[in-house]
Amino acid sequence: MVLEYYGMGRRALSRVFGLFLVNVFLAFMSIDNIRRVLEFNGFHIGFRITLPITIPTVWDFVEPPPATPASYPVSLWLFIALLSLIVNSIISFYYIRLISSKGLGYEPKSTPRRIIDLVLYDLIGLFFATITLISGVAALFLFPLVIILYYFIYATPYIIILADQGIGKALQTSIALATSGAYLTYTLVYIVIVFLTSPILTLITVNIKLPGIIVGSIIAGILGLWLTSSTTAMILDKLGLKPAYKEEIQASGREDGS
Repeated sequence: MVLEYYGMGRRALSRVFGLFLVNVFLAFMSIDNIRRVLEFNGFHIGFRITLPITIPTVWDFVEPPPATPASYPVSLWLFIALLSLIVNSIISFYYIRLISSKGLGYEPKSTPRRIIDLVLYDLIGLFFATITLISGVAALFLFPLVIILYYFIYATPYIIILADQGIGKALQTSIALATSGAYLTYTLVYIVIVFLTSPILTLITVNIKLPGIIVGSIIAGILGLWLTSSTTAMILDKLGLKPAYKEEIQASGREDGS
């Protein structure tokens, strides 16, 4: 059943293929990661572990090489972070809606006012990211706790958009979904997919410099769109919101032996 969600995501990908350009666009908005790659000299390979997010970019599959940190005033860093957060929330709202409606055949009832709930959710993530970054050595202990917490709430933005729920109710629903075996299995498969593809994308993106960033961003954009489509299908099913294309995709999966 869990692999069926990835089959549904594959079929949805073919219906909304052009959306991968959103993933590519957001990848090139990460100026610091691009700087780290372009400034790096040598050979670099790495593995990445990532849990489901709404719009994966190449930087969710690639761990950029270490570099001299850029020196920004704290006020500027906060401004950029908040601006990026708002832009990402707006894009995520329409991105997930298009995957759901055009890719999977379920038209969400949510309206643009839910973008405010997405901003509030992202603020939670920004808070924990900031705490981890400034905690120094303690980050080694905090990071696993943050990962565990994220596991229980990563469905929240999907639920906000697909089920038209406010941030509080969506968090509760996400935690409830996270206790199911299928949700856990789906997440583990997602982690394995990212882990296995990350060294290939790292080789391409980091070691070939700008051409590698372009090629890696395109590959990761398509892969990220597939994964988000799969996650959308899984959460729709767990919420009891049946996509119109579900039976067709299930039949295709049985014919393919998936």
